[in-house]
Amino acid sequence: MVKYLAVTITLVLISIYGLAQGGQDYQDYVKEIESKWDEYSEAREFEKFKQEQDAAFQAFAREQEEAYRKYVEEVERKWNEFIGSTKQQWVDYGEDKDVRSIVNFEEKEAPEEKPEEKPEEKPVEKPEEKPVEKPEEKPEEEKKGQITVEAIVPADAPDALGKAKELIADQVERIFSAVNEAKKNILQDQVKTKTGETVTPQNVEKFIKEEVLPEAKVEPEPLKSKDGVERVKVSVVIPMVPEHLRIRAEQYLPSARKHCDQYEEDLPLVMAVIETESYFNPLATSHIPAYGLMQIVPRYGGRDAYRYVFKKDEVPTPSYLYVPDNNLLLGIAYLHILQDNYLYGINDSEKREYLTIASYNGGVGRVIRRMLKRHNVREMPPLEVYRTLMNEMPDETKDYLAKVSSRKKNYLAWQ
Repeated sequence: MVKYLAVTITLVLISIYGLAQGGQDYQDYVKEIESKWDEYSEAREFEKFKQEQDAAFQAFAREQEEAYRKYVEEVERKWNEFIGSTKQQWVDYGEDKDVRSIVNFEEKEAPEEKPEEKPEEKPVEKPEEKPVEKPEEKPEEEKKGQITVEAIVPADAPDALGKAKELIADQVERIFSAVNEAKKNILQDQVKTKTGETVTPQNVEKFIKEEVLPEAKVEPEPLKSKDGVERVKVSVVIPMVPEHLRIRAEQYLPSARKHCDQYEEDLPLVMAVIETESYFNPLATSHIPAYGLMQIVPRYGGRDAYRYVFKKDEVPTPSYLYVPDNNLLLGIAYLHILQDNYLYGINDSEKREYLTIASYNGGVGRVIRRMLKRHNVREMPPLEVYRTLMNEMPDETKDYLAKVSSRKKNYLAWQ
């Protein structure tokens, strides 16, 4: 029996190897992965239907939605608006919602080079030459790479300004600590004092006293809040070092390298994906909802990767995905699933990479329908695969493919 099993496994492995080397007819390969995707999609939809019919699941979902709605309403009653965390920024409110910090992890825009191998992409036309004058930055551009801390206090409160500064001091100290869902100091090494000293949990109080609070500014007009209270608004801006993105990337490099080695994935590609997904912000959140460094969707990619890694059918929680090593493990495993389960029939590594990038953003089902079924990718050169994806995929995926492909070169030396 053991001998028979060993022979069977060997034959299966030889068969898979043969398919991966292009021995399988292309149309048969496409039909096979399309069937596999259809089966997976049907199973996923059925599971979704079962969850929707499950009273306990529905009660939990309603409870979560209601808690979030109340949280937003509580913030809006005081601030008149709700600003939440996104892929680019980490927003944290104090316990009483009287203070908030907004950390923008984007880098200030610079002309983005087009990949050399993409000659069809026309470079952005330069504006007419003007006298050497630095153009004014847009408001959104000014916010990149900086931390804004704001506090609001009832205008009739005794020493409202002093109270607001206390709130700001507490919030700044908080964001330079590991008291967050990522369980790490997210701003480590990314802010310096005027004398060039790195701000740490050990010297942050001195930094606050000598450099943050003296820069606090009071809004000229009080904030008339929805709850009928007039409040004094005080804010301060803390710049991050210009190389803040690379500093964060280096902090997550060991974990990314470990899991890339584990699943034989390309490290520069993974780093480019992380930059594009979250700017190396471990608390990145999107409306989908997706969470963490690699923006994993819990019920779909997250669940698939968790099952693949741990052999358990579980949906990872946002708290689990905010922990950097957890997120990188599942994100890199999911990239491996895309290539191993669906793109195994594309031998050329460059072509397979373009298809993987598009699948990670736009979904492998869409790549199968719009690319693999319509075009014989095996017979196309890599540049033509790239061009065709840029024609066939949705705008968001086109933009994503261009950015990841371009940014990958920034990490080639880290291989």
